[in-house]
Amino acid sequence: MQKQQTMSLTLRDANYEEVATTTVTTDEYGMAAADFTLPQVGKTGTYTLCSDSDDGSFCYFTVEEYKRPTFSVEIEQPAVRYAAGDTVRLAATAKSFAGVPVQGAKVRVVRQPSHFWRYRTYADMPNDNEATTIYTDTLQTAGDGAFTVNVPIIMPEQYDESVKRYFNFFVTAYVTDVSGETQRAELSPATCPSRHSPTTCAP
Repeated sequence: MQKQQTMSLTLRDANYEEVATTTVTTDEYGMAAADFTLPQVGKTGTYTLCSDSDDGSFCYFTVEEYKRPTFSVEIEQPAVRYAAGDTVRLAATAKSFAGVPVQGAKVRVVRQPSHFWRYRTYADMPNDNEATTIYTDTLQTAGDGAFTVNVPIIMPEQYDESVKRYFNFFVTAYVTDVSGETQRAELSPATCPSRHSPTTCAP
């Protein structure tokens, strides 16, 4: 933009209907700013801000409905390690921000693996650590908002046993209450074996 250039800025909604327009003048650096107030009952979707400058500059941004979350989900970190074939039991709770238990909510659990190796050289590392979903389950919260995630440790069918490796995994719990609101909690793997992360070591 040229300095001291006057132009009109027009805001258009998702149907490309005009919401507001204003006039601005660029400063000595060719910059200008303007404020627009979106209507309280405006449409959601992709909005367009365009100018009548010589180069016809424009940009897009998305307007979405914001719903304040009413509850949160927490999964407790386990304090022990597990071996192949064990079932990891993770205690979790769903409560409102006022501390009220979320009762009778549906819970969907997804487990994905992440594999880590100890190799002499980076070139020796195979590419078999894709994060694919290998376990899902459906639960329901109890009267106190609690639920237990039981995740079996399923080892790969084939791997090089001559190399010491660690199989970390992470669990995601999606909790949907009776009103349809969904919140989630994740238990992420560490990049190395840790007593604070659900970890199993290959035999």
